[in-house]
Amino acid sequence: MNQSMRLCHRIQHGSFPCELSFSLFQLQQVKVIDIDERNSNSNGSYNPTGTAEEAHCNQRLMAQIYVCRHGQDMDNVAGILNGHRDEPLSALGKSQAAALAQKVKDEQLQLNAIYTSPLRRAKETAEEVGRSTGVPVVVMADLIERDFGVLTGKPYADIPKYAGENVVQTDKVLYFLSAEGSETFDKCIERAHRVLNDVDARHKGDHVLLVCHGDIGKMLVAARKGMGWRDGLEAPYFANTEVRQL
Repeated sequence: MNQSMRLCHRIQHGSFPCELSFSLFQLQQVKVIDIDERNSNSNGSYNPTGTAEEAHCNQRLMAQIYVCRHGQDMDNVAGILNGHRDEPLSALGKSQAAALAQKVKDEQLQLNAIYTSPLRRAKETAEEVGRSTGVPVVVMADLIERDFGVLTGKPYADIPKYAGENVVQTDKVLYFLSAEGSETFDKCIERAHRVLNDVDARHKGDHVLLVCHGDIGKMLVAARKGMGWRDGLEAPYFANTEVRQL
């Protein structure tokens, strides 16, 4: 059983805590690189249909992508809708990130690349993994969390006040579908497709970790599976430092 199959098996069977991570070589410092946001013409979704031969060929042409949500940040602690707010990790969040990095190292997952959202909570999480693996951490603008518009910085309890009935209740989260100035989920999933196409083009067959956020993370999963954004929201809760293989 290869490393990605073994990791996927253990995730599916509950062998890992939520504080999971991915690492490679040991290094003293993390190199953080910024890249420009891509504006590629890539709004098409991944189509999982076709023959077995086509599916096998598609797998060779795609990266092996792992999506990780950041560790707990100070807004999470306070019950604040963060969106583009740039709060640091909490003490628990730092412990979660460290546990993630150690787990990646223990599992010997051979990462070829690590990309992170530009927001501090994701970067701090990614840098823990980068320090443990020696893999450079690259900032990708399209991995930023959904813009919450007028709800940015508001308590969760204010969602009905600003979004009314334009919400979706899932297992643990009440999602607002739109609010003044917010990014809609159809735009968010377009961005997720752009990320996946960009990573696949750069890293055919490579193992790649994307460290991001709850909403864009769910859209990345939905985009890879050929699902719409609404079905993506209905997926199980995306916990802090949880990792999902796409």
